[in-house]
Amino acid sequence: VLAALTKQFENVLHLPVAAWTNATNLTFHLAKVNSETASLSKRNARRYGNSEAIQVRSVDLAWLMRDELTGKACALLKLDVEGAEYRLIPHLLVTGALCLPTHLFVEWHLNSVPEPERLAALALRLSLPATLDTCATPPRVHVNDDYALNNLYTRVPGLDALATLHEGSHSNLTEEGKLTVR
Repeated sequence: VLAALTKQFENVLHLPVAAWTNATNLTFHLAKVNSETASLSKRNARRYGNSEAIQVRSVDLAWLMRDELTGKACALLKLDVEGAEYRLIPHLLVTGALCLPTHLFVEWHLNSVPEPERLAALALRLSLPATLDTCATPPRVHVNDDYALNNLYTRVPGLDALATLHEGSHSNLTEEGKLTVR
């Protein structure tokens, strides 16, 4: 659906169009070596060598979805936005647009998120299924693509401490407190 809508905008504007949280101009960084790699993050694009910056017009994806999908019987939304999903999904949730598609496919890119933001990004990814259940009509199918190269061995600062706290073995607990928790 988005590809067809994007094509419509490209035909009218004669420019590439990006899905985003609002209508604006975005700076994309294109990897010169890998023509399929573009990112809002210069650091991410440069993983493949030198990059060049281009300006791309964006559309508010929530507005576009509400305008085009309301009342439709079936729609597939595939989000493969190279790390921008962590900014785009909260916007789609707040506006209710993420409740519109019947099928949702999200490719997650935790390695594209700056380290200080990764714990919150992981929380968003893990809480999305339960959050979608709050929709009046949640997507019937929700698939997370946790492609290993985008996620495996990606450092998440604070995750170890949080996991330890929730295991009941936090060092601040006395032996008596640990027994009470157990």
